[in-house]
Amino acid sequence: KKFSKGYCIRCNEVIKHDVNRPYCLDCYRTWDRFGNPDYLEKYCHSCGKKFEASMAKPQCYSCWKK
Repeated sequence: KKFSKGYCIRCNEVIKHDVNRPYCLDCYRTWDRFGNPDYLEKYCHSCGKKFEASMAKPQCYSCWKK
């Protein structure tokens, strides 16, 4: 399944779906200060549900399988 929209993994704002860019601009700027790809966030980039996502792993298992 192709996702048409994504969610910021930190604030859950609707953004363009791109697993290489799972943050909205404001949250990315904050994350970029430290740049830890394993820092745990709160939401799946693909479905927006609660999930311990990170830059390295932005999707929950269900979405990753799709």
